[in-house]
Amino acid sequence: MEEAAGVLIVPVRVLGAVLLGGCALFVQPFRARKGQQYAAIGRADAPALFALVDDVARAIGGPGVDSIVPTAAFNASYFKLSARRPAIAIGLTLWSILEPQERVALLGHELGHRINRDLRRTAFVGHAIASVRKWRFLLEPGSRSARQPMRAGFGVGPAAVAELLVPLILIPLALLVETFGNGMQLIANRQGQRSEYYADDLSAGAAGTAAAVSLLEKILIGDACQRVMLHTLRHRPDTNVWQTVRAFADSVPEMEWQRRSRLATRSLQRVDTSHPPTQLRASVLRDRPAREPSVVLDPGRAATIEAELARSGNAVAQS
Repeated sequence: MEEAAGVLIVPVRVLGAVLLGGCALFVQPFRARKGQQYAAIGRADAPALFALVDDVARAIGGPGVDSIVPTAAFNASYFKLSARRPAIAIGLTLWSILEPQERVALLGHELGHRINRDLRRTAFVGHAIASVRKWRFLLEPGSRSARQPMRAGFGVGPAAVAELLVPLILIPLALLVETFGNGMQLIANRQGQRSEYYADDLSAGAAGTAAAVSLLEKILIGDACQRVMLHTLRHRPDTNVWQTVRAFADSVPEMEWQRRSRLATRSLQRVDTSHPPTQLRASVLRDRPAREPSVVLDPGRAATIEAELARSGNAVAQS
């Protein structure tokens, strides 16, 4: 009897080690890198654009980036392609409707995220939140419909009893993990909203207060610009989509801008849940002393940058 038990111990230990190892691998916070959908632009591909990025970085007192990733989104973001490759994603739907100084403001805001100590963008906090989410998924018992066939097959035997008892153990653990993860996310988002205001302030220092405010105001037509972009790609694929979006933005009447501004103020509209309300961000900049731009993007330089982005813009539109 003892010999039989000894023989079983080894396989049980091996099985336990495999299961624990599998759980450990599953909860690792490996994430798909942003920017892999489109090719990143290097300094050799767009020297004028990177020179502008470097000027803005110096103006706000921070480092530049090694790569720029054009996307089709009405957005921009700072991230890392790898541990040592900081990058900026530039959504061409947003970029196309901006004036030169507003583009400087956009770059200033995103580069500001490198120095504003945003907890959401640190590897430690970001990986911790991702890992907790996976633990929550791992500990959550299966749905009732998924367990029904098992009970039908085993009746009221030991398997059915175990099936009833396991959720009683897993559900409290899953709720505990979820509570811990929600607390981490809440703290990170709260601090992250302060970081957004700081990035706006850095943006105003680089591009001037007027450009930083007008950039935020143009976010109010983001949904309409996205619809125009998608409609153009679907029904008029031979048309220059970015020029079409720009033409649409230029055609928006003043009354519509005022209406959207009132609605955004009333509903506290925001880019997403991680950002403060857009109108509050603009109000904060207006209430501070107006600043002149420390980086000026003149028309000639702006045209050169536009030409550098044209090839990538065509690739993004076709993908």
